[in-house]
Amino acid sequence: GRYRYTNVQIDRLSSTEYFSSGQWAAGPALPREMSGLCQVTVGSVVIVAGGKSGSAKLASVYQLESGVWSRLSDMNRARYLHACVALEGNLYIFGGYGTQLSVEIMEISTQEWKAGPRLNKGFSGGQAFVHNSSIYLVHKEGNVKKLTPDGWENVAHVGWIGWRPVYPVPLVTADILGC
Repeated sequence: GRYRYTNVQIDRLSSTEYFSSGQWAAGPALPREMSGLCQVTVGSVVIVAGGKSGSAKLASVYQLESGVWSRLSDMNRARYLHACVALEGNLYIFGGYGTQLSVEIMEISTQEWKAGPRLNKGFSGGQAFVHNSSIYLVHKEGNVKKLTPDGWENVAHVGWIGWRPVYPVPLVTADILGC
């Protein structure tokens, strides 16, 4: 997935790579060319959701198990530039361009979707993570919110200090799938 910039042209890619034993390796091709998707790993299964293919937003959800992609039930809304996490057997999908306040939750074992707690601020292009069984969202402008039983709580603001590389990343890497 993802895309790479070549001057001003954007190439959407279907290739994947993963990092293992200190090296990058080619992974299985995605089911289609995609960008702006989200990815989680649940045990040895990789799940990718949404994204964009050409100018079309996607609602599709795929899982990679034993090197083979299979389609899961579609999200209720097509979305890209969204975030996702897996927690306690559920896949959580947050925001995205054009659906920025919505949250969807899929019970992975049944593939049934339901609405999640609506976001109180638009969310697109940020990140989500799980820490100590709690879900956090990091908005692209640095606001950090935690999902509580009462909704979303502001817990921090991350100031811009710049990025530094942790692992050597190939220039044409498409996506890290953790295969």
